Formats: sequence, structure tokens, C-alpha cells
Amino acid sequence: MKKIWMLHILCILVVSVCAGPANAFELGDIEIHGFISQGYLLSDHNNYMADTEDGTFQFNETGISFGTELLDQLRVS
Repeated sequence: MKKIWMLHILCILVVSVCAGPANAFELGDIEIHGFISQGYLLSDHNNYMADTEDGTFQFNETGISFGTELLDQLRVS
């Protein structure tokens, strides 16, 4: 669990430094975008992701994506 939080903190720092005011960072022709989300789970019948009967904040995601335009009508991400 400690490694997950360290990964989230690292992603927050990378996205914060790279994002700037426009939420994107460009490195030459490569665009870098990222996100971090935190959710709350509460359910008394569907406990397949976590122990959600009493509620939990164990639902979080981080993501980073890269993209560039190779040709006028071809974009790779």
C-alpha cells in the first residue's frame, strides 16, 4: 500500500510540473497529458473491488498519455 501512495505522489509531482496552466506539456512535437482521480466506494452487495460495506477511499487512478502528429492526417497516442 505504501508503494501505491508513493506512486500517486510521484504522478502528482510529474503532472503538476508538466501540466502548467493549460493541463498539457509539449516536448517538441510530443504532447503529454495526465490525470489523477480519487473516488469513494460504498455498497453492501458488490464488494469485489474493496471492502465497501462501511465505505472506503481505496478507489484511485492515475494516468499519463503521450501523443504526436506523424502526418497531416495521422496522429499517434
